[in-house]
Amino acid sequence: MKNKRLRSFRKKAVLVTLAALLLTIILPLGGCFEEMENDPMWDGDGYENTSETSTESETSLESETLAEGESSVDGEGETAAELTFETFTYEDVPNYAGFYYTEINGNVPFFTEEEIAEANQEYYEYYSPLDDLGRCGYAMASVDTALMPTEERGDIYWVHPSGWQKNSGYERTHLIAFQIAGENANEQNLITGTHYLNGEGMLPFEEMVGDYVRETNTRVLYRVTPIYVGDELVARGVLMEAMSLADQGEDILYNIFVYNVFNPDEHKLIDYMTGEVYEGDLEIDETAAMDVTYIINRNSGTFHLPNCEGVESMNEKNKIYFTGTREELIEDGYKPCPRCNP
Repeated sequence: MKNKRLRSFRKKAVLVTLAALLLTIILPLGGCFEEMENDPMWDGDGYENTSETSTESETSLESETLAEGESSVDGEGETAAELTFETFTYEDVPNYAGFYYTEINGNVPFFTEEEIAEANQEYYEYYSPLDDLGRCGYAMASVDTALMPTEERGDIYWVHPSGWQKNSGYERTHLIAFQIAGENANEQNLITGTHYLNGEGMLPFEEMVGDYVRETNTRVLYRVTPIYVGDELVARGVLMEAMSLADQGEDILYNIFVYNVFNPDEHKLIDYMTGEVYEGDLEIDETAAMDVTYIINRNSGTFHLPNCEGVESMNEKNKIYFTGTREELIEDGYKPCPRCNP
């Protein structure tokens, strides 16, 4: 299953350099080599299967995926893209294909070794100053329980982010969610967004980070960046990156772009330069890659969208994260959730 990833959020480094060095040393000695068939070159196994109720199709899908290898957290390895956080622009985002988000850089964050080391040393939160157009920059945090709110969220309606248009169906969208860092009416942390962006696209990934930190009492390195085109006042979407620190990304590791558009059923379009909203049909590129992250219940064999209510009640140990197409999961014996109808 080429370029598809079944993960329990576990990334492994590819030992290409070491393998090449060993061949260089041994070949001159005249030894014979038997062809190595699909050597995975991993430093460990994939998702640890501790459940006796795991299905045969799950095992088949997992082994097939792991044999292809993954890029490392810092972007090194054969499959890593050449993008960096500094060079990433909206031009690097695939056309909207009818789903809330798309994965970027093989779903591997752009975090540097220095940023990871700093986040391991201490928890923090950072919000970029507004630019000359009053727009937010990136927001970043080493998420810790110490940052999380102890009081209820307050009023934010006096904040008018860049491009805000009253009575247009927008939501004041936190870059770093209130549940994660307790920031309420911080102008450097609020952008003009749709509910499709805020309440459907970003929320499942925010809850993933918040729940994980609260349950494990460990940190997650987290960054959300609004992506603008030129001098436009409304972001085309946000880049969301996250990595669990205690296990170097084994439990949580993602890099996604969430589109700031209205639900296609609303027939509303955005003038990103001004924020004005007008009637129209959103263009959907049906030829664009439709890889989606699904969450499979290892006990029932049912797969869900990340924002499905059924995922909320699922035990974390029973979750299998798969990135690919709906058709692939069905072919491997999994069944779609009747509630979210993925």
